[in-house]
Amino acid sequence: MNKENLSIELIKKELNKHFCKMIGGLCISALFVPVGNFLFRGIITAFTDSAESFTAFFSYGYYLIFGLLFVYEFVRVLVALRRIRQGCFSINSDWVVDKIPGRCGTRVSSPKPYVLIFAKSGRYRIPYGDNYGVSSEYPTADKDIYETTALKDEFYVISVGRRKNVLAYNQKRFQLER
Repeated sequence: MNKENLSIELIKKELNKHFCKMIGGLCISALFVPVGNFLFRGIITAFTDSAESFTAFFSYGYYLIFGLLFVYEFVRVLVALRRIRQGCFSINSDWVVDKIPGRCGTRVSSPKPYVLIFAKSGRYRIPYGDNYGVSSEYPTADKDIYETTALKDEFYVISVGRRKNVLAYNQKRFQLER
């Protein structure tokens, strides 16, 4: 079996793509805030005989909480992207000790259905859909990666800052260039 070369630049490219998808997801989730606020205000006014100021208070609280959570996560993703550009990520070698099969569901209800458990790194949730964007030869679907992985397979596990196990590459298929 031929191994594909895996360079630091290809890993950076894959990490950038991963975190840019996260930014897109955050922006799409921000579009649903007004809908949630509308429903929230409707429920409050339907079940209480309160004044408009009470409803407005909770409405602004809803926006404030969501806004703070959004800004916090957005900043975390931007910091991770900056660390990636600077090359501040770790590549560790680890092996699979257990596999957890996927649950029935869709991309929305179960976005990371398959899980690999590593000896030192812990859990790695295989992202739904295409993986191994750097590969032209090997399976990229999450299910294919799960099914072709055997216990005790060695992986290159990539972590960025506090975000552990962002990506994982099977050493049977990839050779890391140093």
